[in-house]
Amino acid sequence: MKSKRKHQYQTLFDGKDIRVKYFGGGASRALVTFTKWAAKPPAKPVFPSLAKAGGMSFIGFQSLRNHRWQTEELPEACARVQELLGADCDVTTFGMSMGATGAVLAAQFLPTNRVVAVAPRPVPPPDLKAVDQPEDDDQVYRNVLRHPREAQARMIIPLRPWARPDTDCSILFDPFHDIDRPFVSLIRERCGEIDRWPLAFSGHMVLSRLKTAGVMRQFTTEMLINGDKHAARQIYRDARHRLGLHLYHLGMRQIGQHKGRFPSAVVGLSEYLTERYGPNVQWVERMAEANASMKNYDKAAAAYDLCYRVSGRKKFSRLSNKLQIMASRRA
Repeated sequence: MKSKRKHQYQTLFDGKDIRVKYFGGGASRALVTFTKWAAKPPAKPVFPSLAKAGGMSFIGFQSLRNHRWQTEELPEACARVQELLGADCDVTTFGMSMGATGAVLAAQFLPTNRVVAVAPRPVPPPDLKAVDQPEDDDQVYRNVLRHPREAQARMIIPLRPWARPDTDCSILFDPFHDIDRPFVSLIRERCGEIDRWPLAFSGHMVLSRLKTAGVMRQFTTEMLINGDKHAARQIYRDARHRLGLHLYHLGMRQIGQHKGRFPSAVVGLSEYLTERYGPNVQWVERMAEANASMKNYDKAAAAYDLCYRVSGRKKFSRLSNKLQIMASRRA
């Protein structure tokens, strides 16, 4: 088996909270990326291969803990990056979720030509007692996520205007996601003008739909390397409608308003989408869960088996076998 080619990183900054790696210093353009929330920090740097393919310098900010980029080390790390890149370098910052917050905050300290932020949530660092909890566990983060304006007073790095007044900031978000939507307006008020990308029914992990569609690299190339927003938008829209992802999320939103008939409605929606677009793990897994909740174990087992054949993930095979046993016991 061929080993994956590793990038020849150099370490630019290595602190208690942040590590910055880079390669290709000296190029006229640079891609500066930020890691998102990680189960076991630090996560790998984001999109180094994309930067290399585009002939750009790559600067990868890694969070050594899940601090939401709320650390006093951020200005110092950005200053080191500025020294490396020089005043004339065309800089793009990018991140998703917690990484998007880093991309926004860094533009306060690092003169940035463009920011591409996917569902940013600029809030204070998490309570260290809850650091191992999921990022969007509403019981843990209810106050800071539900009341982002009030939370700004407790931020180590508050939202401030861009270092460059003409910074082009694109924020991708789901306008129906109640938690993420207020942050878009807040960033505009505190930082500067933004280009809103309302991508309906995409949820918090906005770009995961592109990964499912197999066009993530095409999208990020147009957005981050070529700077062609029109082409990037079209790629996203085409992927959502071609695969039925838009209908799935719209349907699930409507079904959620009628809790009493939720399982049967989920099955009906999933069967319709499978017939029209083919099997997709997202809705076939939901169909399996709904059938299992209604004790239709044979149908649930068949749906999990289909998930396994589509994705190759062994957990679906195990679930299928478990449901088959439950079905045989009921027979």
